[in-house]
Amino acid sequence: MTRWRAIDVARQSGKKWPITRLEPLEPRPPRGDIRVAKPAVAPRPASPGAKLTPLEPTLVELTLPWPPSANHYVRHTRAGKHYVTQAVKTFRLEVWNESKQRRVGLQTGPLVLHIEAHPPDKRRRDADNLVKCTADALQKAGVVADDYQFEIVTVKRMEPIKGGVLQVRIYSA
Repeated sequence: MTRWRAIDVARQSGKKWPITRLEPLEPRPPRGDIRVAKPAVAPRPASPGAKLTPLEPTLVELTLPWPPSANHYVRHTRAGKHYVTQAVKTFRLEVWNESKQRRVGLQTGPLVLHIEAHPPDKRRRDADNLVKCTADALQKAGVVADDYQFEIVTVKRMEPIKGGVLQVRIYSA
């Protein structure tokens, strides 16, 4: 299976409008040549409760509180203005505090974001709602220059923990 990378053509060519092009991370082999792709993670362990271990070393590992939903990220006034809710501002501040306690520096280059989500209860939730608020908060905290750097994002649901917790790991892509 080919892994793809999004290329921002507008930044490279100086255009003002966004143009994105996909290109494979590895060059395609010539016809007739067969290559076996290297796995991104180690083979699946035998026991069902065991964790997958990435082959790349972890650059950043943070334990964050449960973020507000992307559905409650922005509010709108009657006058048509938009603003970020207080819950999002509080979450951003908590991420900033955690990153400063761990002395996390600015990460550059393409990155992989892996989130292990321990929800606060057993209600059904969309996994993709976690990514927006978390990636934006990591950018505001100075962990990454731009959340555009995350080429691969994975979210894994875990057992509920009272209050909810996110285990965030950032790897080099």
